[in-house]
Amino acid sequence: MNFKRFIFVLLAIIIGLIFFIYILIQIKVVSITILSPIFNGISYIEEKLDETVSLIKDKEDIIQENKKLKREIENLKEKIMELKYVEYENKELRKLVSFEERYKGYKKITGKVIGFSPDNWSKYIFIDLGKDDGIRIGDLVIADGRLIGKVKEVGKNMSTVLLISDAKFSIPARTRRTRERVIYAGKNLKFGILKNTRPEQDIRINDIVETREIENYPAGIPIGVVKRVDYVEGSLFKKVIVEINLKPLKLEYVIVITGKN
Repeated sequence: MNFKRFIFVLLAIIIGLIFFIYILIQIKVVSITILSPIFNGISYIEEKLDETVSLIKDKEDIIQENKKLKREIENLKEKIMELKYVEYENKELRKLVSFEERYKGYKKITGKVIGFSPDNWSKYIFIDLGKDDGIRIGDLVIADGRLIGKVKEVGKNMSTVLLISDAKFSIPARTRRTRERVIYAGKNLKFGILKNTRPEQDIRINDIVETREIENYPAGIPIGVVKRVDYVEGSLFKKVIVEINLKPLKLEYVIVITGKN
């Protein structure tokens, strides 16, 4: 009897365990079914977080690369500007050499512009040449292959140049085409005038006005181009306008002619 009872209890325990396991399995299935969307949501969020972190990292890399490229571009711009300046200097120096070749019989000194007049019209400039360099009052000053002024005051190591645009500036000149003798006088940065031009003088629009040889200074240095000729019947003189288009603030190198060799 005791053995049968034991077997019965054992079978009951086994059946109970099987039933308990079955219940657990069913609960697990139900739990998975219920919790699956949550797990999927968590998994989706994790994926998006990973993507966001990856994007942030990529963005940082792009930002750093962008900064690096910007630095390289700035360095290239600086080098380009240096090359342009060297090219400009070479161009200006070639002009000086060309002028030197043209007027071999005269003493010439090359200098730099170091300042401008304080007023808006820039009627005179300062150059880094003075008495120690052999500069004298009245010496002609050339830039860009044309006359821009003459020395007004001389110091030890610098001089003041009165520009051809100043109303106080005047110089004996001539027209290149007919060699008509004229007097050029300043007016403003764009134009000058020819003073006391007689009605019979053959002066026409587009005639080049240049220096004529005076004392120790050469003839043929361009000053400007005739842009207007007016004459009223019965007047003593013609009204002649000369275009000079002087830009003092762009001047950098100059040649001063100090006389004949």
